[in-house]
Amino acid sequence: MRSKPLQLKGPDMFLLPIVGESFYQDNIASIVGKQQRDWKPTHVGGVLVLEDENPRDSNAVRVDVRGKPVGYLSRENAAQFRTRLAEAGLTGKATWCRAKIVGTSEDRRGLPNFGVWLDLPIMIGPLVS
Repeated sequence: MRSKPLQLKGPDMFLLPIVGESFYQDNIASIVGKQQRDWKPTHVGGVLVLEDENPRDSNAVRVDVRGKPVGYLSRENAAQFRTRLAEAGLTGKATWCRAKIVGTSEDRRGLPNFGVWLDLPIMIGPLVS
């Protein structure tokens, strides 16, 4: 039985964008229903997955929503996040935070391209409350 991820409490501002979501547009679209032309920003939960064995960056932190990868923390934010986890004694713990999927622009068919912003206390505040 898998344990429930630890919920990280952000400042309720969704200030932290993730990167690489252009590679995961199909996953994000399946989460929000891309065919809806009147699509609105969607609040979801994001699981932060430490990818210690990532061949490009051993500090990589992937963001999954509903079991699907949607992007990564930037290199700088991933390193800081891992440092904050270690300082809080949470290294190796599964973590979760609130996320917001937004439409950043339209593709050639007039459908949204998606971005993901996290409500994660990386820069300010305690990591957990």
